[in-house]
Amino acid sequence: MITLIEVQECHIPPEVLFEWVKDIQSYAQTIPGCQHSGVIEVISPVEEMAYLDIGFGIWHEKIITHNMYQPDKRIEIQLVSGPFKSLSGSWTFDPITDSKETTRVELSLNVEFHSWFLESLANFIITHHKGLILEFVERKIKSYEYQKTQYPTTY
Repeated sequence: MITLIEVQECHIPPEVLFEWVKDIQSYAQTIPGCQHSGVIEVISPVEEMAYLDIGFGIWHEKIITHNMYQPDKRIEIQLVSGPFKSLSGSWTFDPITDSKETTRVELSLNVEFHSWFLESLANFIITHHKGLILEFVERKIKSYEYQKTQYPTTY
């Protein structure tokens, strides 16, 4: 099993970061290797089934997850189907200051593969590309900061 934990502090309110991560439809534009993504079913306001089509070279897989939301605080992820033996994780969004303008974001993933070879390959990729998954948050931050300077009254 591979455990990945990444933490980042952002000068952005937790509710904004929460909405960015919850916006599964944008993953194809922001996560390397994600070719398509979307919501399959909205079960309730705090629960969805979602998919990611992931591909690197000749390897392509569809991952379906069950996501549960604690608005502005936490997103829980559980594998429904895909190339993994198991996948679970969470995103947490903790305000750092009283003004709630700075947030500690944590991504925690536990992944187990059916194949020892794929697990070894994934472990190599994760080890050599630390921060790859949170890269999309950084892209959104740059966009957010630009928009904030262009349209300061909208935030």
